[in-house]
Amino acid sequence: MGRLLHILYSRKIQNLMIEGGPELLDFLVNRNLWDEARVFTTPKYLPAGLPGPVLEMAPQQQFQLADDRLEVFYNQAGTE
Repeated sequence: MGRLLHILYSRKIQNLMIEGGPELLDFLVNRNLWDEARVFTTPKYLPAGLPGPVLEMAPQQQFQLADDRLEVFYNQAGTE
């Protein structure tokens, strides 16, 4: 992952959107390698799937989209 981030940086690619599984997302969150997270939740029962990482902060924005909820988190620690 470090090599990929270095290549992106050297090519002046400043934005990367990732929709990953729990291992990739945990890797990025635990190493503070994220700026923004958008988390969708639904009250519907989904029998399959794995839980994603837990962000230990309150969302800065919240939106209701029909029955679903979108929460937007910004990583303040990653910008210091």
